[in-house]
Amino acid sequence: MKDDKIISNQKMKFVKKLLIVITLLFVFDFTIGSLLQNLFFSQKSGLNYRTTYVLNEVESEIIILGSSRANHHYDPQIFSEIFNNLSCYNAGRDGQHILFQYAMLKGILKRYNPKIIILDILPSQLLKNPKHYAKLSALLPFYDSHKEIREIIESRINF
Repeated sequence: MKDDKIISNQKMKFVKKLLIVITLLFVFDFTIGSLLQNLFFSQKSGLNYRTTYVLNEVESEIIILGSSRANHHYDPQIFSEIFNNLSCYNAGRDGQHILFQYAMLKGILKRYNPKIIILDILPSQLLKNPKHYAKLSALLPFYDSHKEIREIIESRINF
């Protein structure tokens, strides 16, 4: 009988310790995740900043979408001058294809309607390619906050 109480006490101590470890892991994971999320969305430059800016803030009258060719070959200032000083933003992103641009467009149109949208794509971007889907992981941080692009993000490869 005494052995049963000792074993029972040991089991209770083990369960308590296990619950403490699980709780600490949860708190640690939540804290680190919140910190990283805050750092991600507070960036002031770079690719991720530009994506965040396009999805959450841009309100230019002219939007340029496309991959690296659009990003590097279209000067927003020239478009602004040609179109009577309409505001212009180049939302092109290196290495991304039409699926990413479609997500950007959906995010923009959810908030407002630009007067002109310029989409620069190559014919090869219209082909179905698993590499294009894999690159959609750049949109994962926006899965919760942008319901309009969830379907596009979900089309990516599960890995």
